[in-house]
Amino acid sequence: DIFHLGAAGAGQVGKMVNNLILWACTCANDEGLRLGEALGVEADKLRGALHHASAQNWAMDQRSDRSGMPWAEKDMSIVLHEADLARLSLPLSGTVKETIKGLKIRLGYGLPHGSD
Repeated sequence: DIFHLGAAGAGQVGKMVNNLILWACTCANDEGLRLGEALGVEADKLRGALHHASAQNWAMDQRSDRSGMPWAEKDMSIVLHEADLARLSLPLSGTVKETIKGLKIRLGYGLPHGSD
């Protein structure tokens, strides 16, 4: 699908916002499923139930954490840079960037981007 968002550059803003929400959902999915497992609920069963609940999201359905997330940190760095230029405080975005680092290491995807 193609969506016209406005003047030149608006599409890039749309993609950046999409990526921010994708990686935030990926982090929330991971934390929620880990909490469920720690409290005795199997992740696959919980994921199946959440698919039909208000927590349902594309990242959970597609298992974006399984992709290796090669661009997650870069995407979040762009978000934070653009927010800084716009003089916006986006504390959740900073938390997502830091959470992605730990998630990638925990899932065995190696060192965070730029640390090799």
